[in-house]
Amino acid sequence: MKVSVIMPVYNAACFVHEAVESALQQPETDEVLLVEDGSTDTSLEICRKLAQEHEAVRLLLHDDSGNHGQSASRNVGIREAQCNFVSFLDADDWYLAGRFDAARELLEHDQDIDGVYEAVAIAFESDDDRETWHEHNAGSMHTLTERLEPCELFEALVKDRCGYIHLNGLVIRAHIARDLGMFNEHLSISGEDTEMCVRLAAAATLMPGRLDEAVAVRRRHSGSVMTSDRWQRARRTEHFRLWRELFCWGVDRRLSQRQLDLLADAYLFQGHRGGGNSGAFVRLMDRGQVICSVAARHPPSLRESYFWRHAKSALFGETSGPYLR
Repeated sequence: MKVSVIMPVYNAACFVHEAVESALQQPETDEVLLVEDGSTDTSLEICRKLAQEHEAVRLLLHDDSGNHGQSASRNVGIREAQCNFVSFLDADDWYLAGRFDAARELLEHDQDIDGVYEAVAIAFESDDDRETWHEHNAGSMHTLTERLEPCELFEALVKDRCGYIHLNGLVIRAHIARDLGMFNEHLSISGEDTEMCVRLAAAATLMPGRLDEAVAVRRRHSGSVMTSDRWQRARRTEHFRLWRELFCWGVDRRLSQRQLDLLADAYLFQGHRGGGNSGAFVRLMDRGQVICSVAARHPPSLRESYFWRHAKSALFGETSGPYLR
């Protein structure tokens, strides 16, 4: 198995060398694609040097050499990947020895498997980073707490029932990522990884690898985007957008009624959480007109059987009103 490791790079001058070396140490790594995302530090210079030193390292830039975010950068890597399999690694993280051992065994022996997900550990750069993390999260590992059949994964991810998949622990067939439309570039703050994993769970066959032993390490540090106040404030609203995008994608993809119901539930739930209270949600939704305009574009059977009824009661607590038929 040969893997293209896709690595978005933005202001990671202190870390990118370690990340690249950890990827090159894996026997399955055929190429490392550094997608430089308009850094303002010396990341570009370091990436150029790494590409000169290692034949397997390729440096890629956006057409305008600007900053477009992780989703756009990962998409550049997916389009340019030359291997049949792709994996992902953030530029401030690293792979552990034997990163692809379990994934290789599964993917090489069963052509019906589209991808494998495994556990990712968390390394805290300071006690403050650890304390901040544990204020909002349990444990120090990104993983699923149950071994699920592929047909069970979608519902578990949507309901946030037993953990989630971190991209550093994911390997997928390259054509699957391309067929699904790749990463959603409209989700710029948070959630693009969750959105992709839910789409993969809905439309592909993902198998668990090692869930209790990490294959990669995610670094939590003060320079991380996800420790910024801006990111924390934007996260709730962005997650509302995430589930709206997934619901619309599910309708276009003709998912089952059960899957659409689950996505609509998540959409409405995240909407109430958006901004921290239902009042902020009402302002965000302009008193329901947005949600109803979304519903109006979908088949009458979906509107009648589920969406109108639940959207009305969840948003307005009404049994009749101007937004409903």
